[in-house]
Amino acid sequence: MSKSVQPGGQAPRVVFKKNPPAPLLHLLHLGTTVGVALCPCQDFRSESVWTEKEGRAPEGRTGTDTETVMSGDSAYSFSLTTFSRTGKLLQIEYALSAAQQGKTSLGIRATNGVVIATEKKLPSVLIDEAHVQKIELINPSTGFVFSGLGPDYRVLVRKSRKRAQSYFLQYREHQPVGQLVRDTAGVMQEFTQSGGVRPFGLSLLVAGYDDNGPQLFQVDPSGAYFGWQATAIGKNHVNAKNFLEKRYNEEMELDDAVHTALLTLREGFEGEMNESNIEIGIIGADRKFRILTPAEVKDYLDEAN
Repeated sequence: MSKSVQPGGQAPRVVFKKNPPAPLLHLLHLGTTVGVALCPCQDFRSESVWTEKEGRAPEGRTGTDTETVMSGDSAYSFSLTTFSRTGKLLQIEYALSAAQQGKTSLGIRATNGVVIATEKKLPSVLIDEAHVQKIELINPSTGFVFSGLGPDYRVLVRKSRKRAQSYFLQYREHQPVGQLVRDTAGVMQEFTQSGGVRPFGLSLLVAGYDDNGPQLFQVDPSGAYFGWQATAIGKNHVNAKNFLEKRYNEEMELDDAVHTALLTLREGFEGEMNESNIEIGIIGADRKFRILTPAEVKDYLDEAN
């Protein structure tokens, strides 16, 4: 296929060397000359993309001079289950980008518990904040917080709660944090290699307490998960991690961790931070995860000031 611009600003003329597959039709842009050459078997691996430039015929081709305008990976950006030439699954990278555009969330593991905190700024004062919640209880000893797409989070919370409840019904004890994280990561991974679905557009922080003590995990859209002492996700995660690296102490207790979480959020917070636009969840040695009330958050903010 080639596309040439006619003299006098007339509409471009498109010539197809061979009928291209439908996913490649998006490469045609008005006012720009774009061509796609396919081998007779229409194997995507032999695809090249170019634009017309000077009007000279390229060697071995009929038409005009060409130059490459797209990398080979871009042809695979619409496929979830096909690796690019460089070994990437681009839809997973796009899902991670969506997670990094979400509001900042962070977690800190203390000697006697874990704290997770997040921004909860609403786009309009007309929204009832009582119906907006980013931190969710999964089982009595584990809680989630996310950065990314809220509807995807709702689906993942429902699936994780079902798995946790199934474990409790079978063994009559709460699912260990590591197993719950592994199950949740498995769900996210399944959505990276199945047809007709897309990856979850979010990252999770998981806070819990079990026989192994307080634990903090991060789960990414690819299904990869990591244990952390302190970490951050979302829009301002880089600056937040740098701040945590300077302030974190392995001997830190839960109250100190809450204060550090508030100071970290404040570093990149736009506007005034108050009990209405942040959310905090904690779990201590009692192994009971709970979300702090606005009054409790206000007390911690006053202490942090």
